[in-house]
Amino acid sequence: MVEDINKIPSTSLPGTADLAWASFPCQDLSLAGNGAGLKGERSGTFWGFIKLIQELRLQNRKPSMIVLENVYGTLTSHEGKDFEAIAKSVAGEGYNFGAIVMDAVQFVPQSRPRVFIICIDENLNIPNDVFCKRATPAW
Repeated sequence: MVEDINKIPSTSLPGTADLAWASFPCQDLSLAGNGAGLKGERSGTFWGFIKLIQELRLQNRKPSMIVLENVYGTLTSHEGKDFEAIAKSVAGEGYNFGAIVMDAVQFVPQSRPRVFIICIDENLNIPNDVFCKRATPAW
């Protein structure tokens, strides 16, 4: 299905997904963009995605995990208020989350920082040995 996220009813989504991934448009969050942030028409499509997650939660069908991917400006847009809005939205749907920044060169032939916000249902029990420990720099 190819459709505007704001027009997709949750009832058209089958079953319960383990993972939902959203890479919503970055232009309004980008440091080179227009500065509209999540209020912008393009980057504001995040709200259509979170609306679907809210509806799925009400139907007891929310995904166990969500990953949100976007530009570094997601963290800094409107002095961090846009990231705070994303954080409050996913936390309000019952997810624990964290953000990491990785260079896209690990995946595609261009080097630029990308933000990944990883959200896990707060009711999931994740064993401690699953988590990696931060490596100590050699310098």
